[in-house]
Amino acid sequence: MHPRLLVHLAMVVAIILVWCALSGCAEPELRRIGLENERGELVYFEVEAPQLGTDEFYQGLSGRSSLPVGRGMLFDWGESVTTPFWMKDTPIPLSIAFISEEGIIVDIQNMEPFSLEYCEPRAPYRYALEVNQGELQENSIGVGGRCEGLVHAGSLACSWNTSLNWLQNASRPPPMMR
Repeated sequence: MHPRLLVHLAMVVAIILVWCALSGCAEPELRRIGLENERGELVYFEVEAPQLGTDEFYQGLSGRSSLPVGRGMLFDWGESVTTPFWMKDTPIPLSIAFISEEGIIVDIQNMEPFSLEYCEPRAPYRYALEVNQGELQENSIGVGGRCEGLVHAGSLACSWNTSLNWLQNASRPPPMMR
């Protein structure tokens, strides 16, 4: 092959790769987080973690027709909130874990496809993790479990019993206005 042709071909490939990265056709960057199950074992999920304030954050998993097993989307609100979720334009059934700033699961709920009902957390949370419906239950992940890999500083190492004690002593927020 002629050297000049190789240079042009390389330039075309580079332009296509840059365009793909900028237009969103590239595979989303994944983070690995661990959720403690009832036996004290960590179960890992590969999650997308869109930046707060972006279209990806507010769109979430809506419009997607499937979600691979062991994958999910992690929403970080940056502070404790009681913001509800819903399933408008989301065709796949999901489970959602609401997680405190301390990395403790404070609530888990199932959400049905296309539902306009609000999924309101039972306690304030900072993080919300959406996964395929049933994956948390199948892995014995429940309220009171701890999570790893959520924040930059790493000390989220609370035991299952310590986490459950914290949750039982937490006050419940007032009902949200619709």
